[in-house]
Amino acid sequence: MSDQKAADEGTSANQRLIRVFISSTFRDMHAERDHLVTVVFPELRERIEQLGLAFFDVDLRWGVPGKDVYGESANFWDYCGQWIERVEPFFVCMLGQRYGWVPEPEELRDAGEALLQERESRSVTDMEVRYAVLQTRRKRRSFFYLRATAAPDAAADFVDSPLQLNKIERLKQEVRTCGRPVREYRCSWTGTGFAGMEEFGRLVMEDLWSGVLRDDRYVSREVWRQVLGADPEGISPLSKSIR
Repeated sequence: MSDQKAADEGTSANQRLIRVFISSTFRDMHAERDHLVTVVFPELRERIEQLGLAFFDVDLRWGVPGKDVYGESANFWDYCGQWIERVEPFFVCMLGQRYGWVPEPEELRDAGEALLQERESRSVTDMEVRYAVLQTRRKRRSFFYLRATAAPDAAADFVDSPLQLNKIERLKQEVRTCGRPVREYRCSWTGTGFAGMEEFGRLVMEDLWSGVLRDDRYVSREVWRQVLGADPEGISPLSKSIR
């Protein structure tokens, strides 16, 4: 097989595979991540498979393996960055009241990243958002979901210290002005965690399904017309604004 043919087949395979990277802090967002994995993604996967495509979600809350996606010894931040690049353009981020784990500069292999971390310590979630959206071109299919229901201050697994809370609020402000869709959702506090993720799930489903249909890499205009009954060029400005 020629190199060009192999490259063409690799490109074709990538166009048939839709990946989404899930970004958030971990222990306070289990309810949201579980709802995505058990409710939203199975339905989304079924819809996508009807289009002749495959769906794969990247959820790193269970840890980083010993090897990265290229078979090398894995470093947590290198591994995150590799997956963000591989799943472009779909990036889903949930933010609540935790800023999250802040690595030490020496834990970052890249000298530039380590220097930035020395100047201003950042959590891994903050780094993911900046790498995927705020500092790069990877904006087209990025979606943000801000939890509007607050946990009580005493719930340490869900609420960070005042210093860290200031940082997460600052990150939210940057997200709100980044030009990508930002949704706020309400849920219920049970006394030990959050429940009632139906609104959150509906928002994610609508955003990702629309993103798939509107991306020519995955769905041709003819299929777009068949599914939605309209030409993409004829959709109202309000509908186009979710791109």
